[in-house]
Amino acid sequence: MKIKTTVGRIFKTACICFTLAVYVLNAFKAAISPDSALNLSFGLLSGFLVFGALLGLTNSLLDRSKLEGIVKRVIHFFATCANLFFSIGFLGGYLIEDPMSNSPISLPNKILYFFISYVVIYFVFVGVGAIVKMISNKSKEANAEYESVLSKRK
Repeated sequence: MKIKTTVGRIFKTACICFTLAVYVLNAFKAAISPDSALNLSFGLLSGFLVFGALLGLTNSLLDRSKLEGIVKRVIHFFATCANLFFSIGFLGGYLIEDPMSNSPISLPNKILYFFISYVVIYFVFVGVGAIVKMISNKSKEANAEYESVLSKRK
């Protein structure tokens, strides 16, 4: 794969992740308290953008590798977890202890909730991706069967 194509895929993933994260957070915030506007800090927005870029880089590197499917998935899971903790947890400031914060949640509990949320969201995305792939493969198989029947008639 060319460098230009790889960089393009990384930026595409970064933009999609960033946009989805901002809109999903805005939708959750509007559902919880419709009167307040979403106030995302610059650090958190930067964290989302870094997360998307590193996710695209991880995907590109794993696409090039010649590893087995399950090994790729496990590496992707842990690399994405480390990416999320670094980019959103630390760069975004979520997992940094703030003495001025009035949050009743302690830092170890924040880390635990953050990890549980990551696991749930990761497996939802993996499940949706698997369903989409399965439907796509079935439609390709159906088209291939249809084309093979037509080619026999000629």
